[in-house]
Amino acid sequence: EGEGTNMRPDFDPDVFAFSLAENSDVGTLVGTALATDADSPVLTYSITGGNAEGAFAINPNNGDITVADKSEIDFEDKMSHTLTVQVTDNHAMNPMSDTANVNITILNLQTSVTIADASDVESSGVLVFDVTATGDDINQAFDVTYRTTDDTAVDATSTLGTNDYEGTTSSVITFDGTSISETKTISITLNDEGVVEADESFIVNLLSDNSNDVTISTTSATGTITNDDDTVISISDVVKEEGDAGTTNFVFLISSSDLAVQDITLTANTIDGSASDASDYTAVVNGLVTISAGTNSATATVQVSGDTDVEMTETFSIALT
Repeated sequence: EGEGTNMRPDFDPDVFAFSLAENSDVGTLVGTALATDADSPVLTYSITGGNAEGAFAINPNNGDITVADKSEIDFEDKMSHTLTVQVTDNHAMNPMSDTANVNITILNLQTSVTIADASDVESSGVLVFDVTATGDDINQAFDVTYRTTDDTAVDATSTLGTNDYEGTTSSVITFDGTSISETKTISITLNDEGVVEADESFIVNLLSDNSNDVTISTTSATGTITNDDDTVISISDVVKEEGDAGTTNFVFLISSSDLAVQDITLTANTIDGSASDASDYTAVVNGLVTISAGTNSATATVQVSGDTDVEMTETFSIALT
């Protein structure tokens, strides 16, 4: 439609629809609101409404709409934006203009954070947990806060007297947030106490993140400290007279180099030396000997038969397995 000798520029369509991923960087092209004018090749574009926060900019020469403020492109804050754009021709005496609406839908991006259980021997000195973010490339760095809590293992800051690992009440790992799969690690120092003990464990808890585009799907993982200290089992010799009749108990002391943290069960079998189980003693076959938890010794008893025969000193032995 014309007024005087100037034709009005025209947006076609009158409503533009674009989509844009949240957290898009400044300068990201949203779309182009293009107009035509039959008698004016030079057109000027501007945003005249819906952009109070300054989220978008428009190229005045070609109608390209771009991101101007990344922080405003957040699905959780605002799922869509409607801009009013204007185009004006360059007629000197009677410039004409047209307007159009631009509807911009913000696409929600989400990433999910998980943590995996970890296990290693105490002497390794460190237990490493993998923490993985998977999902969308949210194009935004984010932090995850974590802490440790005791299970059967005890933090070195505890007053309980053990020193299994170096815990934390609040620490942070940072993700780049620019990949569909990204793994970071949490390293917890282990203290090698040099003590034979049962396997122990503690918990790493993922507490929070600083982005509304992140969901913590797995909130905790178990770290298992595997005992790799060995205890030494020994058995003492017994030298004793057999007696002239009946039986005499030969009591062998079986010792552990460390206090047993759980019952240690051994199998005892006698082995003939110069003494014979047929006449000199009662054989022990697959006898069970238990060093109880909290102790470091037990005994095994062999009944030796007495007689009045004149004979050389005789021996037998006990094998433990």
